[in-house]
Amino acid sequence: MQPFTVKPKTAEDLKPEEERIKTRQCSLCPAPDDTPVPPDLGPGDYIYAIEELVRLHHPDLSNLFTTTTEGRTLSFLKNALEQAIQLVGDEVHRQYIVSFQAKGSEPGTFHAVRVTVKNRPQLQAKTRARYWTLQ
Repeated sequence: MQPFTVKPKTAEDLKPEEERIKTRQCSLCPAPDDTPVPPDLGPGDYIYAIEELVRLHHPDLSNLFTTTTEGRTLSFLKNALEQAIQLVGDEVHRQYIVSFQAKGSEPGTFHAVRVTVKNRPQLQAKTRARYWTLQ
């Protein structure tokens, strides 16, 4: 009911309180900016509800990217941002990066990757599950 019972917003309403011009003080003073702005279709509006339902059917891109790259996501809504940054920082300081260049394989072939750490069962090796050779 709000769009039907509340005065439409103008560009003047969007300015900070201290910058708003309530009424014209003199003939040379600027007038309030009465340019209409689009309505705020926030929660409670039918169009907003339909857009949210449509959005729910879109794939979760962060989940898609992390599963295909063997990564993980950290939610800032459940954990504080500082906790997530601390977790990533601790993880970065406890890892090594090992790289290799595959030789003798034909370009465009698909390969699986498996890494183990000898004689150290408490250590965990994370890798991509597979890769494509390019050249």
